[in-house]
Amino acid sequence: MVDLADKDGNTPLLMSCIAGCVDTIELLIGAGAAVDLAKPEGTVNASSTALMTCCLYGHAPCARALLRARAAVDNATSQGATALMLAAQYGHPRCIDALLEAGATVNLATKHNALGQAAYRGHASCVEALLAAGAHQAAPNPNQETPLFLSCLQGHVRCVELLLDHSLEY
Repeated sequence: MVDLADKDGNTPLLMSCIAGCVDTIELLIGAGAAVDLAKPEGTVNASSTALMTCCLYGHAPCARALLRARAAVDNATSQGATALMLAAQYGHPRCIDALLEAGATVNLATKHNALGQAAYRGHASCVEALLAAGAHQAAPNPNQETPLFLSCLQGHVRCVELLLDHSLEY
């Protein structure tokens, strides 16, 4: 019952993650909710998990609750997005910190990588956190665009500064 989904593949746990209600998430986990259950293909945000949903919306306390329940930190959607990539893409450094503390692979690359996502979107605090965790700043995406290239493309001066400063340190 706790994992029954609606017609769009949303479970009570996923809806609680969207709402950012950590108390409800903890209750559902205690009742046996499957923390790594992914939305079915053919639905909005297909193959995303509760952890990915928390990171998409920036609900770090909710993400931490799922991580304490042993949610898989490096799972990827069918499109190649991980929770870390989503947190970086949408500018949620507190989620990035939670994921890295739980052992997320900072340099995991599918179609994209977390540093490239943060750099492209101009999320300087996320770029800073990922660089501090050892993200490879020269790692290109499938189009051979590096995070520095992506920051320059979008005119994100602070991200360019961070990436250049980091390259001088190493």
